[in-house]
Amino acid sequence: MTILFKNNFIGIFSIFVHLFENINNEEIYKEYYGKQPVEECIVALFMMEVQMIRRAYECFFVEKPSPNSKMFITHHIVGITYYLATGLAVIIEGIWNLGVFNKDQFTSFPPLKNFINWNTMIAISLFIYASYHQNVLHKHLASLRPINTSNVPIYLIPKGDWFNDISSAHYFAEILIYFSFVILTKGMNLTLWLVLIWTIIGLSTIARESDLWGKEKFGEKWPNK
Repeated sequence: MTILFKNNFIGIFSIFVHLFENINNEEIYKEYYGKQPVEECIVALFMMEVQMIRRAYECFFVEKPSPNSKMFITHHIVGITYYLATGLAVIIEGIWNLGVFNKDQFTSFPPLKNFINWNTMIAISLFIYASYHQNVLHKHLASLRPINTSNVPIYLIPKGDWFNDISSAHYFAEILIYFSFVILTKGMNLTLWLVLIWTIIGLSTIARESDLWGKEKFGEKWPNK
């Protein structure tokens, strides 16, 4: 939870705090929840939808996890919560402009020319670029486990594409994807900065553990990247 130093809460959870407050802070909430334009909300929602659909497709039809791999239930819950929270985070700071607080406020779809600006173009380009490479990297990881040996633990050093330069390249691509959301909002969306920081910390920790495991299993063959 992030604190705005006016004794008011901002961020994902502040909307729930607002429901239980008796004082009238309408102007403060309007100032915060209305600062993200409708155009950015629409593009961010579309990008997030593409990201979730692609990742769901890869989980079901691309990735080939080891039969011995296990996930703690807490990790599963954190993962689901993360995507639910991120889906809200991409619009939370523009939610006032979407008519959520005022049912009588109608939000029409903006003209297409409003979407043509430098931050939207750069954000979408980076999003597509990073998403494409992450998909390629995930397919490459899946190819390391042949179909006829999918039930046998096989460990190989991934090579090709970004793996030639970065050992955990698929995690790096994920970070770039969420950085594109920050670019979309011109760095003005604090909630998306928190999402990006969470992503960097979480994936960096996992990448570090994977690197230690690789060095332990493959020794000098494991690349130092």
